[in-house]
Amino acid sequence: MLRIAPNPDTVAQLTQLLEDTPMGATYVPAKVINPAEPERVWEARFLVDTGAVSCVVPQSALLSIGIMPRAATTVYLFDGSSQRRLVASAEFELMGDSAPSRVIVGEDGEDPIIGLTLLESLGLIVDPFAEQLHRRSVIRNQANGANGSGDGQA
Repeated sequence: MLRIAPNPDTVAQLTQLLEDTPMGATYVPAKVINPAEPERVWEARFLVDTGAVSCVVPQSALLSIGIMPRAATTVYLFDGSSQRRLVASAEFELMGDSAPSRVIVGEDGEDPIIGLTLLESLGLIVDPFAEQLHRRSVIRNQANGANGSGDGQA
C-alpha cells in the first residue's frame, strides 16, 4: 500500500498553527431516552466527538433506563486498535430536538460521547473555537434558482 508522507515544513506549520489556536473539547448536556419507555431518561454532560460515528453511553446508564444491548460490533479506536463492543438503540435529546441513534455500550468510567451521525441528523455543527454547537444554516442552491425548484423562477 502506498502511503504519502506530508512535507515536513507543512507539518511543522500545521503543528504551530494548532498550538497557537485555542481549541478545546466541546461538552454539551444531553438526554438519553428509552424509546419504549420515554419516561425513563438519563442525563449527562457528553463529549462531542466528530471523529466518532456513533454515540457512546456507559453500560450502567443504559441499564438504569431499561435499554438492553441488542448486538455486538467491532469498533476502531483512534490508536488503530479495535475492540468488540455491544450495541443498543436510544433516543437522544440535544438542544431542544431529539433523534434516534445507534449507541456503542461504553465501559463505566468512559466519557459519554455524541458522535457525528447524531449531530448530522439533528442538523448541528461544532464550533471548536467557541466549544459550542450551532444549528446548521440553510443555504439555497443559487444555481437552481432562488426557490430551489430548479426552474429559475421565484
